Amino acid sequence: MPRYIAIVGGKHSGKTTLTQQLIRILKTKGYKVATIKEMPNATTIDKPGISHDTWKHSEAGADIVVAAPRNQTVLFINKKLCLNEITPYLVTMDFVILEGFHEAKVLPKIIVAKTAEEAGSFNDGLAIAISGIITNSAQEIQRVKLLKIPIINNSTEIETLVDLIEKKSFSILPNLPDCAKCYLVGECGYVNCYEFAKAIVTDKTPHKCCPLDKMIN
Repeated sequence: MPRYIAIVGGKHSGKTTLTQQLIRILKTKGYKVATIKEMPNATTIDKPGISHDTWKHSEAGADIVVAAPRNQTVLFINKKLCLNEITPYLVTMDFVILEGFHEAKVLPKIIVAKTAEEAGSFNDGLAIAISGIITNSAQEIQRVKLLKIPIINNSTEIETLVDLIEKKSFSILPNLPDCAKCYLVGECGYVNCYEFAKAIVTDKTPHKCCPLDKMIN
């Protein structure tokens, strides 16, 4: 099962730069890496192309269109999928890096911010580090220390950040809102996946995967 990490923060805070850095370092370590980029302001991006007639499949009503040129495989799914619906397509990966998805409550995060105030607005108890432009300001660093989250400069300490990801990231949880109802005894020991995720991030539990996953696998 792949391990997940989300890069969250405001606009122009350095999310894409950090994502690129993490991809490069993880790849040099021999890991298989996938990324998911949240695009909340875009209705669609490239449709199946006119030049190779795959658009005709979509126009005819196909729910999924796969284009398979010589060096790529491109999957067009004609509906919005939630994170837990996307994960089956990524099972062969070692790491999945998400850019965005700050509202997700089932995976660890790195907050990339310009100011301490901005960092605080993205702090939901799931952050394993704070990085980005904020690390260039001594004043903002002092202010953001109040959050008690490790502050790591991705320009000078990217290897440290990657080491932390290797230690702290975990498989995405199933996002159950009430474990006691969805799973009779709640074997993880927490009332829902969000509380379980927070416990993993803060080292309050030795477990890093949902008991349901063990039953399924």
